[in-house]
Parts: sequence; C-alpha cells; structure tokens
Amino acid sequence: IQASVVSVNCWYIKLFISLLMWFFKSQWIYCRYYKVMNHRCGWMEVVCYAASTLLCASFSGSNVTFVIVALVLTWTQAQIYCRAHYTDLASVRNSTENQKVQAMLYGGGLFWFGLFRDSWKWSDGSTSSFRFWKNGQPDNNNETCVAADFSQSGAWEDWPCDMERIQDFKLIS
Repeated sequence: IQASVVSVNCWYIKLFISLLMWFFKSQWIYCRYYKVMNHRCGWMEVVCYAASTLLCASFSGSNVTFVIVALVLTWTQAQIYCRAHYTDLASVRNSTENQKVQAMLYGGGLFWFGLFRDSWKWSDGSTSSFRFWKNGQPDNNNETCVAADFSQSGAWEDWPCDMERIQDFKLIS
C-alpha cells in the first residue's frame, strides 16, 4: 500500500497489480491497475491504457521545474490542468532539458507534454527547432499531440489528443 499527496489537495491510497500486456502488436509494456481511495470520491478503480504520465512545467525566469501529475486526462484536458496549476504542459526547449527529463524519468513510460501539430509548436505558443522524434515518427496518422516514451529512449511519438493516460505524481526540478 502506498499513500501519496497530490497537488489537488487530495490524498489517496493506491493498491496495484502489475502485469504485462501486448500493446500495438510489437511492444510489451508494464501496466498497472489501480484501486484508488479518494477522500472526495470513495473507492474507485482506474485502469491504465498505457503506463504514462502528464508532464507539466513551471517557469521562473530561465529556471524550469517539471512536474508529473496524478490524473487521467486527454492532451487538451492535461493542457488546461497544467495552465491552471503550473505554467503549461512541458516545453522541451533544448537537448539539455530533454536529457534532464530523460535522466529523471527513464523507465517511466509515455508522457503527455506540450508539443502539438500546428506546424509542431509548443502549447505555450512558442516554437523551437529542437526535435527528438522516435524513428518513423511522426507517422502522420492524424495524430496531432505528442508523448515521449521514457520507458525506452525518451524519443517523441505523435498520438491522438483525445487518448486518456494514467499518471503518477513526482516533482522534478
């Protein structure tokens, strides 16, 4: 049993069972099924689609703090949440920031972050020439949002923006 406190002032207890499941024909992923006790909601079960997280960022001048939040959200919902509680979804502006995130989250699965297909710009409106696409990505299957796969190299993949993801909470600074 693991007790945690999340940024939404909501305590919960997670009971989880680990298993391997087949995902997209060629990749085994580690997936967790949660029983969650929430002081507002009582017991509920949350099932992950793919072990993944939402990566928010808080900026203060040139300093950035990355925050992983415990919620199940689509990319658009994640953006709204990050903007309300932090600065925005994370924008990885250079290889140094990408390596920082990758080093701290390696083995952690897929993460929503701020890049989306509108000439591939960041959710905060900024643009950057820095890219770290996984081989064969973006694959242009009408997927307009981006997740990074930190269970492997941390390389980026395009995903449908309405895909919900399960998150764990962690502060990265």
